[in-house]
Amino acid sequence: MAKQKLTHFLIHTFPTYTEHRNQPQTDDVSYMSQYLHFGQISPLYLALQIQAQSDVARHHIDTYLEELIVRRELAMNFVYYTPDYDAYSCVPNWAQKPWMPIARIPDCLVILLKNSIKRKLPIPTGMRL
Repeated sequence: MAKQKLTHFLIHTFPTYTEHRNQPQTDDVSYMSQYLHFGQISPLYLALQIQAQSDVARHHIDTYLEELIVRRELAMNFVYYTPDYDAYSCVPNWAQKPWMPIARIPDCLVILLKNSIKRKLPIPTGMRL
């Protein structure tokens, strides 16, 4: 399945990858993350397949390889050199603070949340605490 997705990406999406990769209204991504994560495709295989694309502009190749190799290495180095990488203490101070003090949450929101929880309804998106 991973190779089929890669082939589809290389044929249909890769020629516009650099311009569209961060645009939510497009679908121009490789979908390789899950296959890389679970070891169903090798980063080396991906890199070789990407480099073999002679009909695609060089900046598309460089962009994809930077994301595949450099960012992966940054993440691996962070985990290797940060002893508490998987602990809450590793999260920056600004990210540990709540977005709004509990005392300032409007009463109507508290009532909505309590009713949602009591009735086992999904909490509306954007209102999760």
